[in-house]
Amino acid sequence: MHVAERYAIRFAFQYAHRSGRYHRSVFINTALTLWAFEISEDPAHPIDTMGIKDGALAHPCPFVVRFKPRISNLREKILSHVE
Repeated sequence: MHVAERYAIRFAFQYAHRSGRYHRSVFINTALTLWAFEISEDPAHPIDTMGIKDGALAHPCPFVVRFKPRISNLREKILSHVE
């Protein structure tokens, strides 16, 4: 495994637990999720781009996406770095 890849995986899954810097960890984990997975719309369940749930805080209706690993054996690589 490439050194940078190993460091990124370990950093993503241990950063928030040890430092308590939750706002930064949200950004880091989002970036590493986008790095690790190709996220796409599920053709069987199209996303309603105009679907908004109204209320005190407006937010999109739930939708289904697919996560395809960009790296072979990603699950094994992540699990090998869990303490």
